[in-house]
Amino acid sequence: MTEVLREDVVSEIVARERKALDRWGSGDPGGFVELSAPEVTYCEQNNHMGTG
Repeated sequence: MTEVLREDVVSEIVARERKALDRWGSGDPGGFVELSAPEVTYCEQNNHMGTG
């Protein structure tokens, strides 16, 4: 892999991760789910212990 191509790939990966992290910071974990391979399973735990 040439150095220029490698830098392009790294830049693309970092940009996608940054976008997913920004979404996560806004309460939307979907960005990381979308970046995951199809065989990855995402389970969200809604733990409301201690409320009410």
